[in-house]
Amino acid sequence: MRILVVRFRRVGDALLSTTVCRSLKKSYPKAEIHYVLNEGIAELFAKDPYIDKLITFSTDELQNPLKYLIKVWKLVRANQYSIIVDLRTTLNTLPFALFSPKSKFRIGFYKAYNYLIHNYRVPTFLTSGDYIQQSLSFLNPLYKHGDIIKDSLFAIYLEENEKAAFREKMKTEGIDFEQPIVVCSVTTRVINKRWPMEYMREIIKKIIKEFPSFQLVFNYGGKVEQKIATDLYYALGKPSQVFINIEAESLRELAAMLSCSTYFFGNEGGLVT
Repeated sequence: MRILVVRFRRVGDALLSTTVCRSLKKSYPKAEIHYVLNEGIAELFAKDPYIDKLITFSTDELQNPLKYLIKVWKLVRANQYSIIVDLRTTLNTLPFALFSPKSKFRIGFYKAYNYLIHNYRVPTFLTSGDYIQQSLSFLNPLYKHGDIIKDSLFAIYLEENEKAAFREKMKTEGIDFEQPIVVCSVTTRVINKRWPMEYMREIIKKIIKEFPSFQLVFNYGGKVEQKIATDLYYALGKPSQVFINIEAESLRELAAMLSCSTYFFGNEGGLVT
């Protein structure tokens, strides 16, 4: 049996949604779990033991309707999925179920446009619970054919050599692993979600003053965020406790950085959440 879980968008959504893959694998140990997601974040899930196959879509494929539809059609025809769980349930994701009418379970949200396509639909918003519980509610229709194990845990699976490599990178930049290490997300991709920089500057000054042994690693992504972090570093007077050059060059390196750290604080977003 093959099961398809569809979860486009960004890393935070995709990570939290792995609880569905985990629950399905525990409920159906012999099933193959295929996970559809954006190409740019796929590397983060490469070692997940509850996912048998990652199916990625590039930006070009997502923006080219013909390429996208052909790829979806070939995918579902080749795999003959028994269960399709569409965690997005948008007009863009409907073709996964539309092209697979023989799938016994085609599960999506209650939407006005999908009542002939998804044969099982779940409420868009639960009266209680969080995002993970909302995602796990997609498994409720499966109770008709036996018990389902719902597992709300999620994790990033790194190999020891990945952690060791980033630990050495941090040591090279002067990090002392005998002292606390604080990863600081001083900015974020979405500016209107960013904590005011004057607040960030003041809290970092306070940390440096009250906890002189703390080593603060500024985390950022891309040139724009790097400039903001660098400007803050200079505004603080280039304190020796702040490390500006320890950059995670991939999502897996960012996960390794966090695994090597004592604390995290800062702006929310994606993996750091």
